[in-house]
Amino acid sequence: VEQALAEHQLTAWAALGHTPLAARLLARAGKGECSADKGHIQRALSQLPLAAAEFDKTACTRLNRLGLETLGDVFALPQKELARRLSPELLATIQKIQGTRADPRAPWQPPHRFRQRADFIQEVEHTQGLLFALQRILAELEDDLCWRQQDTDTLLLVLQHRHQEPTRLRLRTTGPEHRAETFMKLIRLKLDQQPLSAPVVSLVLVVRRFISREAPGGQDLLGETQDLNEAWHTLISRLQARLGDQALKQLSPQADHRPEFAWSAGEVKRPKGSGPVNPQSLPRRPLWLLPGPCPLTDTPVAWFSGPERISGGWWDGQRVHRDYYIAQLPSGQLAWVFRDTQNAWFVHGWFG
Repeated sequence: VEQALAEHQLTAWAALGHTPLAARLLARAGKGECSADKGHIQRALSQLPLAAAEFDKTACTRLNRLGLETLGDVFALPQKELARRLSPELLATIQKIQGTRADPRAPWQPPHRFRQRADFIQEVEHTQGLLFALQRILAELEDDLCWRQQDTDTLLLVLQHRHQEPTRLRLRTTGPEHRAETFMKLIRLKLDQQPLSAPVVSLVLVVRRFISREAPGGQDLLGETQDLNEAWHTLISRLQARLGDQALKQLSPQADHRPEFAWSAGEVKRPKGSGPVNPQSLPRRPLWLLPGPCPLTDTPVAWFSGPERISGGWWDGQRVHRDYYIAQLPSGQLAWVFRDTQNAWFVHGWFG
C-alpha cells in the first residue's frame, strides 16, 4: 500500500491495531505503528494524549479533573472505577479501544468511478491518432463493467490541448451499454462531426454513472437473445452521436382527446416491453397529422368511416366539437377530415 501511494506521490500514515479504533487512533496520531505485537500496540496507545483519543471536549475536561492526561492513565484504572466515574458512552469508547467490547465495522467501499488517461509523446492533430489510445481505454472500461456486472449510458471524453481550454465531449446512449465496440463507434461519429480545434496532448475518459445490469429479455430455450429493440437502440445512439442529443425527439401519448394535444415530443428513451394491444380496439389515426386543420377544398369521392365525434377542451378555453371521417379525395389520397359546429369541413391528416 505504501509503495502504491508513493508511486502516486501521496503521503499517508499507516498503522496496525488489535481493534479498528486503536488502528485509527494510531494512524491519525501519525505514529506509523505497523507492528502486529499487541504489547507494542498497547504501549503506543498509552502514550497518546486524551485529545488524540477522539474524546469530546467535555469528556477530556472530566478526565483531566480526575488527574488523567493520557490513554495509559485511563487504562491503568480498574474497570469498576471507570464504570463508576464515566458515562456509559465514554466507557464504551474506551472498551472498544482496548478490545474488551465488540466493535464491528462495515468495510468502506469507495464510490466507483472509471477514469483513465492517455498522454501522447507528440501532439495529435487528427482524430485517427486518438483512436488507438481510446481502443485500449475502452477495452479496460468493458472489462471493468463486466467484472462489476454493470452498464453505463454516459461517457465524458476530455481532450487536453497545450494552448487552449480542454475540449469536453459528452456521449450518451439510449440505454445501458458495456461493449467497447459500441462506445468506439459513437466516439468515431462524434469526432467526425466535431473536428479537433487544436492538437491534443492527452485525453481522459471518465465514467461516473453506473447501472446494474439486467438479464436480457426475450431469450429462447437455447439462451439466444431475441431483443428486437437492440437494432433500434443502436440506430438511435448513432444518430444522437452524429446529430446531437437535441436533434431527435420521441413522440409520447398524452391524456387528451383533441388530436393536436394528444401527443408530445420529448427525450428519446429506450423502449420497454408492454402488454399486447388489439389494434381493432383502437380508432384509426393518420400517420401524418398536419400542424393545424386546413380547409377542405375538394369534394370526397368515397367515405370509409365516420363519424367519430371528438369533443373537449372546455377546461383550457380551446374547446372543440368535431365529427371525423376517413375520406378519399379525387386525387386518390386518404384524408382524415372533420366537420365542425359551423358545418365547415377541414383536413387534419393524411393516411399512407
